[in-house]
Amino acid sequence: ETSGTTVTFVIIDGWTVTVASVGDSRCILDSQGGCISLLTVDHRLEENAE
Repeated sequence: ETSGTTVTFVIIDGWTVTVASVGDSRCILDSQGGCISLLTVDHRLEENAE
């Protein structure tokens, strides 16, 4: 219950951004205009819907 692992993987190819994640590591995109976008959702053992 107290151990686990996380990974967030990002590939940027020109204008294409591919993101994959497992666990509760977050990927956030910050644009030059100051707009912040959350690109991932946390995966947690406590949330049975996942």
